[in-house]
Amino acid sequence: MAKPHRDSQRRAGRDRREFIKAIDPYVPGDVVERWRTDDPISGRSPGTELQDFMALYAAHPWVYACVNAIASAASSIGVRITRGGEEVKDSAIKNLLKRPNPHQTWLEMMETTWCYLELAGDAFWEEVKDKDGNLVALFPLRPDRIKIIPHPKYKIAGYRYAPSSRKEILFDPTEVT
Repeated sequence: MAKPHRDSQRRAGRDRREFIKAIDPYVPGDVVERWRTDDPISGRSPGTELQDFMALYAAHPWVYACVNAIASAASSIGVRITRGGEEVKDSAIKNLLKRPNPHQTWLEMMETTWCYLELAGDAFWEEVKDKDGNLVALFPLRPDRIKIIPHPKYKIAGYRYAPSSRKEILFDPTEVT
């Protein structure tokens, strides 16, 4: 199979940018510019795809509406905790699930989690434990700001979370779900 000529590749990139702008003039220009045809498989340069999805969610009303509709429907499914086939009536985990952290209810945290799953394909929760090792809170982490640190034997050595450009938090594998 013959390789496409360089001019046709440039033309395809320009056509793609014009097509995206024609569909939605509200897409930020820097997002359109990153949708280049350098990579023969995806058509995008590596490392920008997740940021592109997050930018489209913020700028594009249809993406926002679709993601929120899916997240709202998925998060409304009830949770039942069972032990040995019997439903648990009074449990610390049940109380935690009602209010997983001081800022969110279970429904709000699940909506956030489903938004992250729809936009990034991943969702991470920080597990906060007391001094006895009991789970006391769950906080969702933005997937576009977390990097998995690989380990040759155990697969995951830890997580690097960057909530801002100047700050970085390292998590042990047992601290993130």
